[in-house]
Amino acid sequence: MLKLIIVDDEGRRTVVPFVRQEITIGRQEGNTIRLTERNVSRHHARFLRQNGAVLLEDLGSFNGVRINGARIEGTAAVNAGDRVQIGDYELAIDDDSVHVSERSRSPTRELERRPEAVRQSETTRPMAIPVTERQTESSPARASTTRPTTEIEAAEAPRLVVLNTALAGRKLPCARSPLMIGRSAENDLVLDHVSVAQTHARLLREPSGEWQIVHLDASNDMLVNGEAFGKARLSDGDLLQLGEVKLKFVASVHGDAVRQPGEGNSASPKRKWFIAAIVLALVIVGAAYVLSVHFSFLLADERLTAVLKGEPLPGVVKEEPPPPAAARAAQPPPARTEVPQGEKIAPLVPSPSTTSSPSPSPMGERPTPPPRPPPQMESKLRMARTAMTRRDFQKAIEILEPVKSSDGSRPEPVATALVRANTEREAQKKLASAQKSLSAGKLDETFRLLGESSETVAFAKEREQLKARAEASRRLTARKSDKEVKLVQAGKSAAAEAREESDRPPGSAQDAEKLYDQGTDLYRKGRYTEAASTLNECLKADPSFAKCHMVLGSTYAKLKEPELGAQHYRQFVQLAPNDPDTAKVQVLLEQYDSGRTPGR
Repeated sequence: MLKLIIVDDEGRRTVVPFVRQEITIGRQEGNTIRLTERNVSRHHARFLRQNGAVLLEDLGSFNGVRINGARIEGTAAVNAGDRVQIGDYELAIDDDSVHVSERSRSPTRELERRPEAVRQSETTRPMAIPVTERQTESSPARASTTRPTTEIEAAEAPRLVVLNTALAGRKLPCARSPLMIGRSAENDLVLDHVSVAQTHARLLREPSGEWQIVHLDASNDMLVNGEAFGKARLSDGDLLQLGEVKLKFVASVHGDAVRQPGEGNSASPKRKWFIAAIVLALVIVGAAYVLSVHFSFLLADERLTAVLKGEPLPGVVKEEPPPPAAARAAQPPPARTEVPQGEKIAPLVPSPSTTSSPSPSPMGERPTPPPRPPPQMESKLRMARTAMTRRDFQKAIEILEPVKSSDGSRPEPVATALVRANTEREAQKKLASAQKSLSAGKLDETFRLLGESSETVAFAKEREQLKARAEASRRLTARKSDKEVKLVQAGKSAAAEAREESDRPPGSAQDAEKLYDQGTDLYRKGRYTEAASTLNECLKADPSFAKCHMVLGSTYAKLKEPELGAQHYRQFVQLAPNDPDTAKVQVLLEQYDSGRTPGR
C-alpha cells in the first residue's frame, strides 16, 4: 500500500496511508495534513495521484518545495525514494515493496532517510498533527508496518553476525518476519549500544523469499555496504552498519560456519591465487636469506686468507705512507688563491654549526605517536554537512566545534567545514543588516555590508538580488539630485538675469514687441528652444511685458521645465491681473501647486 512518510526536525516520524486522490499540506486549518511550523505556508503544496503516478504541486508557497534538494516550479513527479522538503519537514513516498526483477548484488536505494511524522484519519475531514499520535522511538510496535508476522524455519532463517564493538561475535537469528532492530528491549533484535537508536531499522522477508531492511530513525545513520539507504534489498554477505555497530547478513544458517577439511574444494579462484602469491613471496624471501648467509661466509673466508698472506683485505683501499720530512720540505708549497676583499667563498661542506641535524633519540625511546582522530568524526561531519545543506550553519558550528583530536587539534576536514560554516553564518548576519540599511535608505552602509559578505556561497542569490535593489535605489537618488541641481541652477540664472535687467537701461517698446512676435511665431512652429531664447531677449528689453511672460511660461512647460514655467506664469498674473487669460493661468498654477503638495 502506498504511504506518505513525514519526519519533523526533531526526528519524530509518522506514516500516513495514501488512500486519497489528493492530499493538501499547509499551516492553516482545512488542509488534509496540517504542519504547524512558521516556515510552512497556509496552503503550501498538494500530492495528487494520476494514472498510478504521484505528482507534487507547489501552491505558491513562500519558502518553496524541494525534491532531492532542487526547488520545483508548478507540478513535478515524485518517485519512491525521493526526498521532499517542506519547511522544516521532510517527506517521502514508500510503496512498501521490492520487486524480484530488480534484484542486484548492490542494495538499491528506494527511500531516503529522515521522513517526518504526521497522522491522518481516514475520514474526509482535515486534521493536524497531535503529538500523542506520533510514532516515536519509544513505541517500536507502532512504527512497524501492519504486515502479518511470519515464522521462518530454522534451516531457512538467515542471521546477523556482529563484527565490532563489545557485541562482536553475537549471532542474531532472523526466525520471523518482520523484525524490529534497535537498542530498546522491546525490539525483536536488541543491539545494546549507545550509537544505535531505540528503534533503528525493520528487517522483513518478501513473499519471494528476499529480505529487505528499512531505516526507521532519522537521527542515526544506516549504511549498507558503506552507502546510506532508507530501504535496501539484502544479499548474502552484505555488510550493515547501524550507528557504529557493524553486522554481516548471512543468508543461510551455515554461511558463517568454519569449513572443515574434506568438505569439498569450495575456495574461490581469487582466494587460491592469493594463497599462491603468499607462498611464492615466502619462497623468494627464504632464498634471499640463504644467499645472503652464504655470501657472508665466503667474504669472511676471503678476509681470513688475505690476513694470513699479508695482503690487503678485500674491499679495503691501502693508504700510502706519508713522505719523509726532507721530501716534504723539498716539495713546493701549494699555490694560494687570492680572494678579493669583500667577497666570500661558500664552504663545500657545511660546518656543523650551520647544519642542524636531528639528534638521535635515546636508546629505547619510542617516537611520539600521531594524535588519534576524534571518535565519530565521520558521523559528525555528515550531520554538519546536512545542516549546512539546509543553511542551518549555527547547528553545523555547534556540531563541529567539540570535534577535536587527542592532542586538542582539529582534523583538516573538520577545520575546513568549520571555517565554511562560520563564513556563511557571518554572511547571513551581514545580509540581514544590509536589508535593514537599505530599507532605512543607508546606501553606503548597505554596499559596505554587501562587500563584506562577498564570499558566501549559500546566500549568493539573495546577495545578488539585494545588490541589484541597492544599485537601483542609488540610481534613483542620483537622478533626483541631478534634477534638484538643475532647478537650483535655473533659479539662480533667472535671478541673475533679473539683476542684470535692473542694472541695464530699459530697451525700446518697439524692440520688445518685435521680439515677442518672433518668439510667438517660433512657439507656434514647435521650435520651443529658439522660442525660449527669443522671449528671454524680449524680457531683457522690457521686463514688464506681461504677454511675453505668459508665452515664455508656456514654452518652458513644453520643454518640461514646469518650475521655470510657473515662475513666468506668476509674473504674468502679477503684471496683468485683469487680462482675459489671467483666469486660465491661475487655474494652471493651482493645479501645479496641488500636484506638488505631499499627500495629494
